[in-house]
Amino acid sequence: MNTRRADLHGEWKEPLPSVAKISLRLSHTDYYHDEKDAGKEIDLNPYDSHGTADNYDRANNIFKNKGFGSRIEVHHKPYHGFTGVWGAQWQRNKSSTHHSKILSGELKENWMLVENTNKQFGLFATGQWRWKDLTLEFGGRTEKQEIPIEYEREKLIIQRGCDPKTSWLCWRPKPTVYAPAPEIYNKRANSYAASMNWDFHPDYTLSLMYSHNERHPSPMELYYTGEHLATNSFEYGKKDLDKEQSDNVEIGLRHASDKWDYNISAYHNRFENYIYKQTIFQYGTLATYRYAQSQARFHGLEGSVSYRPDDKHQITLWGDYVRGKLVNLPDYIRYDTIGSVDEVHKKADRNAPRVPPARIGLRINNNWNERWQTKIDYTRVFTQNKVSFFESFSDERPDLVERKTKGYHLLNLGVAYRNKVGSMKYRIYADANNVLNKKIYTHTSFLPYVPQIGRNFVFGVNMTF
Repeated sequence: MNTRRADLHGEWKEPLPSVAKISLRLSHTDYYHDEKDAGKEIDLNPYDSHGTADNYDRANNIFKNKGFGSRIEVHHKPYHGFTGVWGAQWQRNKSSTHHSKILSGELKENWMLVENTNKQFGLFATGQWRWKDLTLEFGGRTEKQEIPIEYEREKLIIQRGCDPKTSWLCWRPKPTVYAPAPEIYNKRANSYAASMNWDFHPDYTLSLMYSHNERHPSPMELYYTGEHLATNSFEYGKKDLDKEQSDNVEIGLRHASDKWDYNISAYHNRFENYIYKQTIFQYGTLATYRYAQSQARFHGLEGSVSYRPDDKHQITLWGDYVRGKLVNLPDYIRYDTIGSVDEVHKKADRNAPRVPPARIGLRINNNWNERWQTKIDYTRVFTQNKVSFFESFSDERPDLVERKTKGYHLLNLGVAYRNKVGSMKYRIYADANNVLNKKIYTHTSFLPYVPQIGRNFVFGVNMTF
């Protein structure tokens, strides 16, 4: 994996009497990573001897992404308790995924993600207004996304079995499976949000938030087709995905005092056209995913309590919980050999895939003096039994059920020393992670059967000058 990134940030302070500053950010990123063959022995030909594959340690899948982004913000000065920011953002990303493999001594190449250019332009505004004990915040964003894809017209005509010189005479229907979609994704997404914070007591704040979010599908969700070695899977995009929409509400209560801090919040999200990876085939640990959409509902709780016996030590107890459901899924329709509807099956509501399990944790931070700090971080992650499934609607194939993951205990320790030499400040730290050396399986991972790293130690030095 190689990443090269360049950033430029500049500000123009008080260009106008009513403007506090104008800021500009520019960035350029060139990203590359490849997936190499595992080097397993395979039979390339039933008449050949059983030997090591020619693809051993070769870069079979090559992922590239080159992008440029720009963002300009105009911050106006406070006016009767109102502050705000207006801005524009433009970015252009060119990405592709190329596959090359040697089969029976011959190099085979294809594009899992055809070369595409994702262009996005957005306008946004945020504001804040404070009146007595109330603080109101609001914002909005409109974004246009266009993904033009260049195709070689003659190759598409040949794939249809026609002569490019007389293509107008060709009556054969265009394949719907193998031929790419020449249409361009070109849509607009609009998002907005508003929140209220009420300081009804010197130590308490009540908050209420509502947002409507719209998200464009990514090129990978739209067009990717083929293997993905990093997740040990085959993935298939869906070219007619619509933008993802959600309406979200959250209510919270915060308390802050000299000794005690605590907060608790609850949220509910209602999705239209929720985009997710649907497992449609499973053989051992090899999976086939297809991007799909449906309505979805998510709700959860988050909270923490902190106690400070003095200004050097703090103890925090925290936890979070989330549930997700896919609802009102489209019917499964089976057609007969002549294209008529044979069977219609209703799909039941189900748990959303890869939803994280409930967690609780304890953090202890100690600043013993100006030089030394220590930390203790314990997390208890519970078993995730609420898993998703996929109906096969076939007597020959069983339904696919998402893998459950066991709970675990995670203990991390750390110590740090900081000082300075002249004008240079430095910090030396040592962290011990997963001290209990537990087997940790992450439910949100696409490799939930692969344990995370065991007991490990990290040493480092940070310097500022």
